[in-house]
Amino acid sequence: MNKGKNVFLLIMKASIKAQLKNKKDFIFQMMIWFVFTFTPYVGLRILFQRFSLIEGDWSVWQISIIYAVLGISYDSARMFGRSLDSFHRYVKNGRFDALIIRPIPIFTQLLSQDFFIRRLAGIFQYGLVFIVSTMKLKGFVSIYVLLILSVISALSCFFIFLGLLTIYASLCFLTKDRNLFTDMIVDTTASIGYLPINLLFKPIRIILTWFIPLYFVLYRQFDLFFHCNEYSQSLLYVNGLLSIVVCVIYFLLTMILFRFFQRFYKSE
Repeated sequence: MNKGKNVFLLIMKASIKAQLKNKKDFIFQMMIWFVFTFTPYVGLRILFQRFSLIEGDWSVWQISIIYAVLGISYDSARMFGRSLDSFHRYVKNGRFDALIIRPIPIFTQLLSQDFFIRRLAGIFQYGLVFIVSTMKLKGFVSIYVLLILSVISALSCFFIFLGLLTIYASLCFLTKDRNLFTDMIVDTTASIGYLPINLLFKPIRIILTWFIPLYFVLYRQFDLFFHCNEYSQSLLYVNGLLSIVVCVIYFLLTMILFRFFQRFYKSE
């Protein structure tokens, strides 16, 4: 266990060191990434300038909390799962062979060797949105409970996105080239997942409820917190902890799927 942890940290350290080699280029790219991730929030604020409340009495600051939690989870998963996102290259050019022959678990290598540190710019931006939104809600909700709920939801969503990236990597064993799963499913989920699900088309609601359980681990939790005064905090915590367990299981199932599709890999 300790050996695997040490290898994970060693590979991650090497990846970060390589990205920081050209500091000026790194800072410039971080600035670009910050602006890029801030654009969707500008669109959200424009939407609320026209509609002060979205159906279901969702205010801009309540939606901003969900937006920030989902964004932090998404960028964290893409930061750790960079190798999963580009796994088609491992399959196509034979780099996956090197992962197999090393006496280190494959996922330990994948989650550490392409640690994409530039995603910290997006996490920082989402963090600012969360802090500002939390201050705006101060006096209307319990900040303590909101912070705990946000951490629980962020962890749950992190494992969901990591699972989705693992599904993409699994499909690469069949396609060998980049497929549309990341663009159509992973990125779209991050783009619309913070909106009240009852406003989305029925097929999308079904997907975000039963195939990608964001409804249970994100939307429903915050809906109960913001709009149901009779809902007990203890039950909210229990549901939150259960959601983490469910999402960890979700991720583990995608790892099993990865192992299954690995059987179709042929070294070239």
